[in-house]
Amino acid sequence: MINILKSESRTTHILFGETPGRGGHLWPGQFGKTPFPATWSSEKIMHYVSDIATDPSIIWKQTTGKSGALFTNAGKPVRFSTIAERECVKIKVVIEPAGEGIITGYPGA
Repeated sequence: MINILKSESRTTHILFGETPGRGGHLWPGQFGKTPFPATWSSEKIMHYVSDIATDPSIIWKQTTGKSGALFTNAGKPVRFSTIAERECVKIKVVIEPAGEGIITGYPGA
């Protein structure tokens, strides 16, 4: 079954990051990262990231692997990305439909 839902580790990555330069977009954001608006809660951020990831009208661009494949030649899940707007904020979302699901989401794309 293909899973595109967010995991606890991916939520932590998107909101707080793991190390400097790796995720962390909840206001005020990690150094060098574009934060989501100060008025957006962590729940709102993850709602919009999930909403974009599951929106059937979104057009996705495959960013790894051969066109139409779900896995790369190395056996890693193929990734897709898109940019969509919510409340006048452009958000880039990256997913692995046959892997971890939502990989990341960040504003200013």
